[in-house]
Amino acid sequence: MADEPYRGPDAAPAHSAPKRAVGRRGSAADLTDLRTELEELRRRLQQNDDEIDAMQITAAQASQAAEGRGLAILRSPAVLISLLSLLLAFGTTVLSSARLDADRAHAARVELTGYIERLTDIPRLQAEVALQHPGTSAGNLVAELNAQMQSLAYQARNVMRTIPDQVATVEYMAVGYALQSVGALDDAGELYGLGLSRAASTSDRIFALRSLAGLRFIERDFAAGRDFYQQAHDAHDETTGAAELVVANDNAQTELLWANAELGAGFCSEAASHATAAAQILLAEPLPNLTAPLQLLQEAIAACVPRVSPSPNPT
Repeated sequence: MADEPYRGPDAAPAHSAPKRAVGRRGSAADLTDLRTELEELRRRLQQNDDEIDAMQITAAQASQAAEGRGLAILRSPAVLISLLSLLLAFGTTVLSSARLDADRAHAARVELTGYIERLTDIPRLQAEVALQHPGTSAGNLVAELNAQMQSLAYQARNVMRTIPDQVATVEYMAVGYALQSVGALDDAGELYGLGLSRAASTSDRIFALRSLAGLRFIERDFAAGRDFYQQAHDAHDETTGAAELVVANDNAQTELLWANAELGAGFCSEAASHATAAAQILLAEPLPNLTAPLQLLQEAIAACVPRVSPSPNPT
């Protein structure tokens, strides 16, 4: 009896049923859930793609509609009239500005011509004053004319600066000479240089080079003066095509001016050399207008007193 098993209410049954394979059934359920989730993700992605495509189509349609409205607006008569009015106003403004500039340039041109005419008349008035009013009164009148010349010359120079492309070399020379006459050498040199840069012919170039050469001799820069005279002498070459008589006349005048400049500076031998060169030109090409100036120059050279060189500093 002692070995008989316990049969109480809580005793285990004699034959226990085998337990179910919990692990296998759990793996199948997980796979099903995963498949469901993947299907849901695919559905959502497809839905997003469809929505994005719809938005792009809507945007493209809106853009086309806006372009259509813009073209329609541009085709509107009112808009076209406004655009034409704007273009017309702009064109009128440009033309008015150009016309105003042209009027200003013309007025400046007329003003400059008046100044130069008055400047070129002053030397004649000075000569008349010296003849008609000898003595102290003549000096006062000449000084007054010099002041007038200086004022006119600076006014002319200011006008020149506003229309530099419309000023001829001879006009630069005229105003520059007026400034040189009243002692404004730097201003005169500026205008001579501008005249040289604006030279439209060989004659203009020679005129400007001679003026610069004479100014350099006044400033005692003899090397620069001689260089300018030499350039003036060499201005005529085989490319200019000038007649022999024109070349002879220009070169003879250059030699006479050069000789006078050397004579005024006290370089007697240099002056004689250039007077001789001028005489040789006149022998080859008769130039009656230069015969008398050459004779006066030769007489002055005969009485020339050589320039006294500064004594060296004692050491």
